[in-house]
Amino acid sequence: MKLSWKLFLQSLALAAAVAAAEDETSYRKDVRVLLYENNPNFEQDPTSSLHFFKERSKVANLQTTVFGGKLKRPGFGDKLQLLKPLLEVVDPNELIIVADGREVALNVPESKEAALEAVDRFMETYNKLTKDA
Repeated sequence: MKLSWKLFLQSLALAAAVAAAEDETSYRKDVRVLLYENNPNFEQDPTSSLHFFKERSKVANLQTTVFGGKLKRPGFGDKLQLLKPLLEVVDPNELIIVADGREVALNVPESKEAALEAVDRFMETYNKLTKDA
């Protein structure tokens, strides 16, 4: 699959959004969530799962970036092509979670301390599972 000009520009926009978000707050450096959504209004809808995920991820200091914009062909190959430039330059020790914005849930406790502990436990388990991988 060739990388189209439109996909290239969207990849640049995604990289810029990720870089801008890094400057705004002290997010965790070991994990990042990338959520695909091709309806730009869905993120602003307070009743959407995507909006809920983004709000709850702030409690746990999880950097969450929405990508996809108005991508017409929402197949996973297109999502991967859009992410490829970013994935080539991120820290190889950082866990990148790529998910569909409408098919995710984030069960984060309301207490910031409990939320941070829950993500710490998740990362500890991930690191144990992938130690010799």
